[in-house]
Amino acid sequence: DATGFTEHVHYDFVRMQDYPTVQVAGYCLPSGMNLRHNLGGKLDRSREALVYHVSQMQNAWPALLAIASFAVVLGFIYLLFLNLFPGTLIFITLALSVIIPLIA
Repeated sequence: DATGFTEHVHYDFVRMQDYPTVQVAGYCLPSGMNLRHNLGGKLDRSREALVYHVSQMQNAWPALLAIASFAVVLGFIYLLFLNLFPGTLIFITLALSVIIPLIA
């Protein structure tokens, strides 16, 4: 040959024991959490990763609902304080918006 070298490639195929899988967002993933976490690095930059992580939210819906409810309650409390103490609340908000960036 013209280049002066030859490359030989050798593949060894070994039979592996199958592992149980579960269907997640249209994809077949390992049912064991340890194996699924091992896939995390391989799924980081893909559309499949996004679909996988969104599908995991179905397990976390109670926490998401609690956080959303808590945010709404805090918003109404802020509006109540804004109605009762408008000047003080605005002064505190302005002071914190200056002090917090200086600390961080």
